[in-house]
Amino acid sequence: VPIVALMSVGMLCVILLGGIDLSAGSLLAISTGVTAVLMKKFFSADTMVNSIVLIVICLVIGAVAGMINGLLLTKLHLPHPFIATLGTKNIYRGITLVIMGSASIAGFPKGVLTVGTAEPVGIPLSFILTIVVFVLMHIFLSKTPLGRKIYSFGGNSEAARLAGINTDNVQITCYALSGFFCALAGVVYIGRLN
Repeated sequence: VPIVALMSVGMLCVILLGGIDLSAGSLLAISTGVTAVLMKKFFSADTMVNSIVLIVICLVIGAVAGMINGLLLTKLHLPHPFIATLGTKNIYRGITLVIMGSASIAGFPKGVLTVGTAEPVGIPLSFILTIVVFVLMHIFLSKTPLGRKIYSFGGNSEAARLAGINTDNVQITCYALSGFFCALAGVVYIGRLN
């Protein structure tokens, strides 16, 4: 459940815009796949620093891949998010299969696996992480200027643009958040499956 729940937090931002992100599963795949390949080549030692670096790499890759979705919509002016994210879904999945050689990669440092396997005080860490993310996202959407801009864009994008909101930046940010949360779900997924 935490994997799907974390992915849905990112999807929430995109849906509030009136968009859709069909590449969510592929965002998870590319962020974890690239992280696995980098781990195998450069970070195979089981240290806490390597674990933190690998988690950060995974999150950055997810955010950048999600941002590419947003850029396709805003800068290339593709007609609908359905088309852009359907295309990137296949591209990201294909890149993942090529770089991983269509094989599983195991042997992540214990620090990376902890996010998906640890159970402090008998409650899974991934469940605690999900609750914290839900609370933070609620605060972000209801109490921050960017959160209000997201709601404004979703209500009427043209009125938001005429009110002075940079609608391109709002879209790019939401798709980047979608990628980030898919990558965060990927970190939990790595912990579950190694």
